[in-house]
Amino acid sequence: MGTLFSDALCKARKDAGFVTAYRFFHDNGGAKALGFSYRQYLLMEQGKSLPACSKLYKLFLSLRVYPLSAETFELADAWLRTMVGEEAYKYIFEQFLPVRTGKEKLSPLHTALKSALIGRTYYLTFDQSRAILSSADTYLCFNAMQNDTDRWSVAQIAKALCLKETSADKAMKILAGAKILKRMGKNVYKCPLASMLVEFPNLEVIDQELKEKVKKYDKDLVDSGVNKWRRAGIIRADAPVLYNSYPPLMSLNVSAAYTYNTTRKTDNSALFFVESRLVKLRDF
Repeated sequence: MGTLFSDALCKARKDAGFVTAYRFFHDNGGAKALGFSYRQYLLMEQGKSLPACSKLYKLFLSLRVYPLSAETFELADAWLRTMVGEEAYKYIFEQFLPVRTGKEKLSPLHTALKSALIGRTYYLTFDQSRAILSSADTYLCFNAMQNDTDRWSVAQIAKALCLKETSADKAMKILAGAKILKRMGKNVYKCPLASMLVEFPNLEVIDQELKEKVKKYDKDLVDSGVNKWRRAGIIRADAPVLYNSYPPLMSLNVSAAYTYNTTRKTDNSALFFVESRLVKLRDF
């Protein structure tokens, strides 16, 4: 028999796009990242165990819920109710918690888009992420190959990406070793993940060094490109309200860019960097 928390946990895991507990646990880095074993996680979903408060941070990040969001509140609220019991919750804790009138709803269009994207999402494992981020050249080759369904020789990808052939060869071998590319012949590769929405595990949970690598590689790529469009502004907003409604919507909008993805080269095709950011400037 489940508990309030186990029910909320299973729902959050499925909403994040992980069909099974096994995939969620291992695709997010396993025990090394989450701080507990797969068996311990199964007991949480079955309502037979409750994670310690110190474990919630990494667990929630791996569930792709945002700080101060309604989803985070629901999980935390369910955990607290399960921990202390309904009677203690009602008479001791409830009065100190903010009143929630219901979370912001996505539009029907965004709801449909989210469901469609979940069906074509591939979650990279920790080992695959480490392979991709082993060098800037490997990261670039991954992003190029992941957006094309054709076969590419080492010489072709080196020329297309302006890389040395030896660097491209090393990168392609690393990606093939991590089962991100498939070897189709001597020095010829194809990406079975092409046309899918590929997601990294939460690198903040797993490895701060890898997180910094992504930031550096992305910055270097953007700096080497040509800015084609930008929209920005400075607003004043209530932080919890903004965190609750804006990041989930904009995250989905960035993912929606994949609907424009073409996996075959055309006369005008190019690689684009698509980004959405929310930067807190100062309290005001």
